Amino acid sequence: MSALTDPIKLTKDGWLELHRMPSIITASQIPTILGLNSYCSPFTLYQYLVGNIPWPDDSLAMRLGHMLEPVLDRLYQEATGRVTEDPGEYTMFRHPEHAWLFCTPDRLTWEANRSGDLQLKTTGEFNARRWKDGPPLEAQVQTQFEMAILGLEWGSLAGLVGNREFKYFDFERNDRFIKAALGKIREFHERLQNNDPPPVDSSQSTADALKAMHPDDNGTTVFVSGLGSLFTELEKREEAKKKAEEGCKEIKNQIRAAIGEATFGEDAYMRMSLKTQTRPGSIRCDLTHDVKSRLDQAGIAYKITKPSTYRVLRKVKFHERDDSD
Repeated sequence: MSALTDPIKLTKDGWLELHRMPSIITASQIPTILGLNSYCSPFTLYQYLVGNIPWPDDSLAMRLGHMLEPVLDRLYQEATGRVTEDPGEYTMFRHPEHAWLFCTPDRLTWEANRSGDLQLKTTGEFNARRWKDGPPLEAQVQTQFEMAILGLEWGSLAGLVGNREFKYFDFERNDRFIKAALGKIREFHERLQNNDPPPVDSSQSTADALKAMHPDDNGTTVFVSGLGSLFTELEKREEAKKKAEEGCKEIKNQIRAAIGEATFGEDAYMRMSLKTQTRPGSIRCDLTHDVKSRLDQAGIAYKITKPSTYRVLRKVKFHERDDSD
């Protein structure tokens, strides 16, 4: 393909080494840099790249997604009638202008004599809603930058959702978006070169990274500029949170009191239910079968909780009526 930059053929070890170098950015990392990854923050990615925390092992979902690529490739060919090409499992391409920007396309494809990038994704059924009207934004962003790196004008994104539904979507390259996003990506790359981590945020990913970086204390004292102001702000926010939670409880109690023993409550604009549900008793699962048998013989109960009933308050649509209404 004349539109593509020269491919860099690598072994798996070489690909991993290059992929994790702080001197480069890959298309798969860009959604994280832009704050679109729910599981990894920019701060955490930075710590991975500079070696402050070890890279996580591939999850089973990631391994299965990689193993299922040939299956998705075949489904894509059957659905579109297009020809595809595997450029190589560990082949990387470099951006023609930004030498620090790389990608590893899953496949290449053709439509109307035009070369295109093809990205293949697998996801669980719990993500079906995110794929209802199109692929998740982070996948679209990765596809856009793969097109930019490869010098291609269009790309396609195919997904297998919960082993039940196969979808694909075509995209034209959006140079306006790529140009706008490139500034933030370049800033992150410069931080890597200057040993300047991104600011911490409120994500669980950042909290986990900090715990991994500093698992224990060493008994020393460090001067923290503005520590008093930070802690004062923390106290203010915790107090505001406490008041907000108390306010929420008060409003819930007002609604419960107003509905009383009815199943539904409504006005001209809102409808809510306060239905009774049953929670079954739970059993200690850590007990062996032999121990449970002996406890049964002795007439000793080993349930942690007894069955209980409770009422759940929730907003419902006006058409959600039943015989009790």
